[in-house]
Amino acid sequence: MAVLKTNVFFLFAFVVGLNVSAQTVTNGNFSSGATGWGCNPEAYNPESTYGGTSNTNIVAEVDQEVGLCQTISGFTVGSYYSISFKASRRTTCGPTFQSVKLNINNGALTANISRNGGGFNWGVETFYFVATTTIHTITFTSNTTGTCNLVFDNISLNLISALPIELVDFSALLKDSRTVDLAWQTASEKDNDFFTIERSVDGENWAAIQEIDGAGNSTNLLNYATTDVVSEKGIFYYRLKQTDFDGAYTYSDIRAVVVNQSSSKMSVFPNPTNGSFTLLHSEEMEAPALYTTMGNEAIAYNVIPTNGGFIYDISTLVNGIYFLKTATKTIKVVKD
Repeated sequence: MAVLKTNVFFLFAFVVGLNVSAQTVTNGNFSSGATGWGCNPEAYNPESTYGGTSNTNIVAEVDQEVGLCQTISGFTVGSYYSISFKASRRTTCGPTFQSVKLNINNGALTANISRNGGGFNWGVETFYFVATTTIHTITFTSNTTGTCNLVFDNISLNLISALPIELVDFSALLKDSRTVDLAWQTASEKDNDFFTIERSVDGENWAAIQEIDGAGNSTNLLNYATTDVVSEKGIFYYRLKQTDFDGAYTYSDIRAVVVNQSSSKMSVFPNPTNGSFTLLHSEEMEAPALYTTMGNEAIAYNVIPTNGGFIYDISTLVNGIYFLKTATKTIKVVKD
């Protein structure tokens, strides 16, 4: 496989100007109470309420009844960040084992923070993630029942390292009945060791199928291309993994290809989703209706036709389980 020097037309770009100051948690120390926070926060009590020593330091609790979330903009897709905070259990309240789930949406991070016994004692927690979108929502929710769980303070975000490679586009297009053309373009590269093409038949389990050398360091626009030949019909998913010389790596967005087949097949990704999903199908059809668990057709969502399927925007719907229904098939879709 050779690096191509021709210009290619591309539909969109991931390249975003780095804006470090934008990745800031509003009121991360809760000095202004619940200002800036959502998900029914309890962020207005001093730590002494929960067994701490200070009567003036305001903290937030997360339990079965109250959560904590905030949407933050200005991330650079592919860059490495850390989120840090102080956490403690309450002194004597609630079950011995207490646990809270931390989620950063769009697949950036899922982690659990737990304390097992003991009294009030601050401990610093730090987690690392790669930004998958320019806007992320950080959410803390309780994993255990009851109104007593963990308390938090001094939540902050930090940029660890900038994007090692500026990926302009990654595409996967069916060339003929069995051949998939794969192409991508970089605007610049820094310490880029190699690319790996990964393929999946379900969008969850991935296998590396090709490895291609990167340019190392470059400030020129470079185009890469290769092909994949599949031996059977179906829906295939592709993603591009980029690995640095030091072993750090990032992933592109997922691309899906429908290889022609005689029988009808449908696939939904991503699933679960936090706002939109794509339905791929192998035959001409109208967009299936979306139904609730009660059997009623959902309302106030948008459907946009796309190549080989439809994009469903369900950001206005409440979180929960929905169903796409055709005359012969039902697909469960989860919004979280």
